[in-house]
Amino acid sequence: MPSLSITHIYFEQYESCIGLVGDLTNYAGTYTELWNETTVIQQSQFNIILIKVAAIIVKLPISLMY
Repeated sequence: MPSLSITHIYFEQYESCIGLVGDLTNYAGTYTELWNETTVIQQSQFNIILIKVAAIIVKLPISLMY
């Protein structure tokens, strides 16, 4: 009987390890998705800033650019 309980405890620990790895994988996937979305948002904001800067430069007289 003791060997069965040790095996049972080992199996429970193994299951919890698998569950933990699964949770970490899910968190990593969620983090990656959030990071990608944030990167896309930052990139689009950066593009908007570039467009605004370009618009300001275009409006400046040529003499101010040199």
